[in-house]
Amino acid sequence: MAGSWSISDGCNNSMVFLVSSLFTPCVVLLELSLCDLPRNLAGGEGFSVFPSSPPLLESPLNAVLKKKEPNNAKKKGGIKEQPLVFHSKVKSSGYSSSPRRVMFSPKTTVQKSQSSTKAHKNTGLLLRDYPADSAAPTVPRIHLSIANKPVHCLQYTGDGKQILCGLGDNSVLLYKSSLTGSPAVYTGHDKPVSSVSWSLNRQWWLSASEDQTLRIWTHGSPEPAIIIGSMFSAQAPDSYNLFLTSAVMDGVKIWDLRTLRCVRRYENHLNRCHPCSSAISPCGRFIASGSEDKCAYVYDIRSSSYLHKLQKHSETVLSVAFNPSTPELLTGTLDGKLRLFHSSSGASAAVHSVPPNMTV
Repeated sequence: MAGSWSISDGCNNSMVFLVSSLFTPCVVLLELSLCDLPRNLAGGEGFSVFPSSPPLLESPLNAVLKKKEPNNAKKKGGIKEQPLVFHSKVKSSGYSSSPRRVMFSPKTTVQKSQSSTKAHKNTGLLLRDYPADSAAPTVPRIHLSIANKPVHCLQYTGDGKQILCGLGDNSVLLYKSSLTGSPAVYTGHDKPVSSVSWSLNRQWWLSASEDQTLRIWTHGSPEPAIIIGSMFSAQAPDSYNLFLTSAVMDGVKIWDLRTLRCVRRYENHLNRCHPCSSAISPCGRFIASGSEDKCAYVYDIRSSSYLHKLQKHSETVLSVAFNPSTPELLTGTLDGKLRLFHSSSGASAAVHSVPPNMTV
């Protein structure tokens, strides 16, 4: 059963559909011939796409409906129906007796069955809950120079263990969130990478480029699994009622999908010519934004004035990203450098070792 669709523009009398499954982590690529479409729609009944393989075992389409048992089941003992007979002595209905003073008394000796209490199992999907009362990540921790090209986009995995970096040299780097070790390098785009995004199961990820192509990658493979000619990229794994937009000379705006209106503006940072990104923290209390004055700004989401101005960047801060599992903020600059900030209230966290080519 289809969960979401992505449709490319028509080319050479055909259209390409990228379909994701609603119940299983599967992505299918379909091609539709536009020449056959008018003939299929002539009858007014539309058209259908038949699967090339049976449903997976965990698919709900394989569920077997339970048969309803008939209500007229035979009683045990084989007692036959007998006519109603009134005996000579009939018990009084109680009208002649004295009224009761105590209607009922509660039972206080009843013990709860231990079998009804179910122990909650730890699924291990999340390392821990994101601290809602933590301070904003503003303490510099790691400074890493990765390239001489701009860092256009950053995207953490849902568990906060890995980070994708889309660069201006047409490549994508895959780091551990601690920024230690050598990154995996993915190349194939002809122009700078403008957006990256992870799948929900963290086995696939997308990259969109200014060459108007979308590529789907998987771990361990240097070649993309699917290449689609499109200018669009998938949204972030999580969906909220609030979302951010940033534009040159127009600052950052936060919008409410429930009212379809801009509810607040953030304009203390400098943005005149470069596309500086912005992000909302997982706790929903902070907004980070890049800036052309070689700083990153951290705003209180409830106020238009900034809380922190993160300085000492070497160039324009183009991209920002919050770690979804721990209070950390990662920034990327125009000259290809990364800086990692952690929260002042989380100074007791373990500090990772830094390779020789990294400075703290």
